[in-house]
Amino acid sequence: MKTKWIVVGIVGLVALAGVAGYIIAIWSTLQSPVQGAIIGSTGTLLTAAVALFVVFTQLRVQTDNLFKQLSLQAENTRNANRENETMKLKKEQYAEVLKVTDKASASITELANFIRIFRFELALIQHQVNNGLVPGPPSARGSRYTELQAKADGGCGGIIGFVESWAIIDPRLDIFSTGLSSALHDFREAAQAYFNALLMHIPTENAQGMLNPWRLRQQQEIDLFGHLGDQLIDTLHTLSGFTSDFKAEMQMLLLEPLFTGTVVLRNPTDPSIKVIKLADYEHLKAHFETRPLAVMMKGVREARSAMSTPAAGQCPTL
Repeated sequence: MKTKWIVVGIVGLVALAGVAGYIIAIWSTLQSPVQGAIIGSTGTLLTAAVALFVVFTQLRVQTDNLFKQLSLQAENTRNANRENETMKLKKEQYAEVLKVTDKASASITELANFIRIFRFELALIQHQVNNGLVPGPPSARGSRYTELQAKADGGCGGIIGFVESWAIIDPRLDIFSTGLSSALHDFREAAQAYFNALLMHIPTENAQGMLNPWRLRQQQEIDLFGHLGDQLIDTLHTLSGFTSDFKAEMQMLLLEPLFTGTVVLRNPTDPSIKVIKLADYEHLKAHFETRPLAVMMKGVREARSAMSTPAAGQCPTL
């Protein structure tokens, strides 16, 4: 646009110069009245030229301002659209967070309820036996336990999968993968110990689908089984807590710009209960790296590295 106005100005100057040169060349041959008329006309032309220059200058300034305003409006529109798209994506991400956390929480609750209900059934049967009654076997089945255990494991694994897929949201989110993996390690060990004992207390079926003979175990065995159930529920509490922590942190990361409220994070009175907070990233990272699973995986990585690195003077195997 500026180039256009420069060209117009140059053309005008060239035209004026040409007219002025012509007049100077013939000036001495002109009569006085003609010279006077030319001088008057020249004054008029100069006045018109100045006026035209002022008009062109004003138009150029107005045009430049108009283009600046249009560019600014376009930039503001692009920024607004970008912000709207970003918030839309964040809402979609949080909707996915709700799906994976609700699934994990529901599966954890189902397994915990199975453990508690089966313990209640055993206590009720024991009470009936002590009162001379002959109760039937409990309704719980081992297949139901393995199904619920797999659901709880997979539900928490879904959170880990989300974190790995959306690590770009905040690099510190990997602390949830680390923490949940550590908690799942403890859960699987406790779940296996509980299942091994469960086989002695739960009714089983034969090949025809009929129940095998069942009897209530001794009190000492029941007490030990109850202790294993408590240990398993403790690991479920840890998984449930970490799931709640993840949901709270994702609310702050994704929804905080939309609302004026604040998210209340877990604050257990027992200092031994871990809470995953992104603000405590470095402390939590150091803690989880000392956990059995982390130590084991570090040893596996070091062993693999040693196996893939040839000793001094030894050629690698091709």
